Amino acid sequence: MDQIKNMLTIRHFIGAYGSLQIMLSFLAALGVSAIYSLHSHFCHQMDERSFHLGHAKFSLCARCMGVYVGLAVAAFIQSKLSPLLKRNLFLAMTLSFTVFALEKFYLEPSHIEAGNVLRFFVGIGLGYCLAIVVFFLWDPKEANPFNLTAGKAKN
Repeated sequence: MDQIKNMLTIRHFIGAYGSLQIMLSFLAALGVSAIYSLHSHFCHQMDERSFHLGHAKFSLCARCMGVYVGLAVAAFIQSKLSPLLKRNLFLAMTLSFTVFALEKFYLEPSHIEAGNVLRFFVGIGLGYCLAIVVFFLWDPKEANPFNLTAGKAKN
């Protein structure tokens, strides 16, 4: 039982979930229509904000697709790369939230079309940050990119 626990972690689950959602979206673009109703529960699926494969639309908008890619990327990075890179995640998180804020609070109110590629990359950043938060909340000792420690309360 301990071997299974050591092999499968929350990172594996999050990475598999993100990858599965991307594969389902590709299947929807290839004609599996039932996936559209599945994804409609958590994605607006606007045609102009979605990628297309020929004339077929993916079942996830560009931002949602990016979020799931971000989940999968975070799972890979957190399990395969060096601790030095893991500790420098603050820069990646700050950058992704800055781009998201720029898009939401400047481009949208100004009625400037951000484009699906920007939405996709913003989604990657948001998915990455979401995964890091989940990893940290699930197991703070293992997934502590900033080496945070509990401080002593001052009297």
